[in-house]
Amino acid sequence: MNRLLWVLAGGVIAASVSFVQIAVAQDPVNAVQEEVTNAVAEEAAPAVEDDNLMYTYGTVVSIAPEVMVINEYDFDSDSFKEVTYSLTADVQLSNVPAVTDIAAGDSVEVYYIVEGDKKIAKTIGKDEEDILDEAEEPQAPGEAAPAIEDSTNGGAPEAIPAEATK
Repeated sequence: MNRLLWVLAGGVIAASVSFVQIAVAQDPVNAVQEEVTNAVAEEAAPAVEDDNLMYTYGTVVSIAPEVMVINEYDFDSDSFKEVTYSLTADVQLSNVPAVTDIAAGDSVEVYYIVEGDKKIAKTIGKDEEDILDEAEEPQAPGEAAPAIEDSTNGGAPEAIPAEATK
């Protein structure tokens, strides 16, 4: 009799665990959360899939149609070094429309492969802060401030009294 009770108890526990797993798998909240997690992971990963893909980031020193030099931190030597990356026609870009829109001083991240002694860039991403900085270019010293339109004056710029500019 005791043996029968233990077998029944074990069967009930196994059935309960199976039911919970099925309920969790069919839970729409978990399904949506899993979809969002997968979408974020796919967006963060580079579009190029290669087991030998490596990552670095740094500041562009110079760039030409076929080569880019960036100043990056070398953890082995505990110092910054200028490293050259070859650019090919199939390089993928992130946050920048064209390679020609990357300039010296821009912060970039690079996914690359190594072939022989060459580092070949596969994906280049321009730092979003650089993009924001370009959109908010500062006013040069001595440059006139943009005129303020006054709707009460027919849209003509408002005159600023000479005393107010001193």
